[in-house]
Amino acid sequence: MTSPRRETAILIIGALMLFGAAVTAAEAQERAHESAAISVGGSAPASGATHPGL
Repeated sequence: MTSPRRETAILIIGALMLFGAAVTAAEAQERAHESAAISVGGSAPASGATHPGL
C-alpha cells in the first residue's frame, strides 16, 4: 500500500499533466482556427510584411 504522501504527490503530478494537456489542446485549437481563417480569408501576408527587417 502506498503512503499518503506518495498518493498526494501522484495526484498533484496527475493534475499538472491534465492541465498541460488542456493547455496544449487549447493552443492547437487556436492554431487550427487561425489557419482556417487564413485559408478562408485569402492569402497570408508575406513574411516581409510582418517582419520588415527580415
